[in-house]
Amino acid sequence: MLSLSQRINLLVALGQEIAKRPAILQKATVQAYLKNPWFTTDSINQALDAITQKMLQKEQLEEWLAAYELPAENVNPQTVGLVMAGNIPLVGFHDMLSVFVTGHIAQIKVSQKDKVLPQAIIDLLYEIDPRSKDYFVITERLKDFDAVIATGSNNSSRYFDYYFGK
Repeated sequence: MLSLSQRINLLVALGQEIAKRPAILQKATVQAYLKNPWFTTDSINQALDAITQKMLQKEQLEEWLAAYELPAENVNPQTVGLVMAGNIPLVGFHDMLSVFVTGHIAQIKVSQKDKVLPQAIIDLLYEIDPRSKDYFVITERLKDFDAVIATGSNNSSRYFDYYFGK
């Protein structure tokens, strides 16, 4: 498993890669638009710019994390189920970021409306450091998790109550 400083450095490297708009992101942008015409190139680029400029800068990450007592070495990673919304491009990125930076494993149920972009971001992480594969699982159905982060509307909350009621 990666140490906290290694995870932070990996996130900074991810931000630098996203800023370059590599082929994997360019392809994902086109695919995302074809699957969801609300995801225009402009809206996707706006989301990517916000992620690189507001979430993946070393100083900002360190300042954010300074408010918490995170162990340098995570000895007991938990599996956190993420139910991602798909109303705007990469709206669930902060949830992925939070789970990863704390050293836990994200079991991700992506939205049908935003499947391509989260996978492209995760694939970029894998390219930068293959050890990051230990931290992400994309699945059609969440199971065997220790906690859940679910985002969505009031309508979604009824579904979440049913889905996670037991």
